[in-house]
Amino acid sequence: MLSIVGEDAEGEWEGEEGGREGYGMSEPCGHVDFYPNNGREQPGCDITETPLPLTFIREGIEEASRVLVACNHVRAIKLFTESINSRCPYVAHRCSNYNHFLQGRCFSCGDNGSGCAMMGLDVQRSSHPPGSKYFIATGRDSPYCRRHYRVTLDLARPPRAEAWVQGFMRVGYERFEHGTSRSFVVTHPEEVGEVRRVELYWEYDMDVLQPRSLCFLWCNDHLYVASVHVAMATTPHGANAARDKRAIEVNTKLCSSGNRDYADVPSRSSVVFVDSCTSAKRTISDELQLTSSSQHTSQHSISISQQRQEQQEQIQQQQQNSIQQTPLLL
Repeated sequence: MLSIVGEDAEGEWEGEEGGREGYGMSEPCGHVDFYPNNGREQPGCDITETPLPLTFIREGIEEASRVLVACNHVRAIKLFTESINSRCPYVAHRCSNYNHFLQGRCFSCGDNGSGCAMMGLDVQRSSHPPGSKYFIATGRDSPYCRRHYRVTLDLARPPRAEAWVQGFMRVGYERFEHGTSRSFVVTHPEEVGEVRRVELYWEYDMDVLQPRSLCFLWCNDHLYVASVHVAMATTPHGANAARDKRAIEVNTKLCSSGNRDYADVPSRSSVVFVDSCTSAKRTISDELQLTSSSQHTSQHSISISQQRQEQQEQIQQQQQNSIQQTPLLL
């Protein structure tokens, strides 16, 4: 059984040319081939991010030389070593390329588990198709392991919305088409469990090289989001049964904190989404029933009114509790 952890690949990768030459290789050559962070430049290995003086003082000139010359290449050894005792699962996903992985297109392990593989000591040969590439995102510092979450934005398209907008979120640069859904993968060092609150930041970007993106007085740079879905990546079958069950449970839909049909996010501002979509719909339904029940007795109406008030108080309390928790930042 031969598993390959590809790092520091050569510059030509997925059609890119003119890149620097690395010590690694990009073509699959083992029973299972892993590509952390696309198998190229690793987080924290840029010369401006490398703590050379501190490494030299703590670990000596030999380790400092490795960091300076072969930080990307040595990362494969560090990832494998860390996987031995890591409580965080190094789950990689089979995908045609890294961009598709980041877009959440390869998020399921599948019925037979071949869509995922455990990188490191827990790797299993199982039913992985030959020549496949398994991608995974890691952190810049030890511990490197990260949990993967797929976030899907359901975009609204009110009459005043532009057909598309482009700009920055905390997770990077994106282009959104209103009235569609957009998914991407975010990582977190801890298992956050059930997501109760998401904070979304939006900043419109005007690109002078794209005249259609220039937005002044005659266009609308707002982003309109109907809801947010958050799902945690599953693990391969047999890797950890308890973790498999937990991963399936972490699939949450969140709506605007004001229980509106959609959130209007102006440029350079943030909006909070909370897990109150079902409760909000139930409260609206109760209000409609209350309006249509004028022929009922006043005692019955008072009872329904009290139930509605109690439900609203419960929703407000849930939202307040969610706001107090650390949000997932987008």
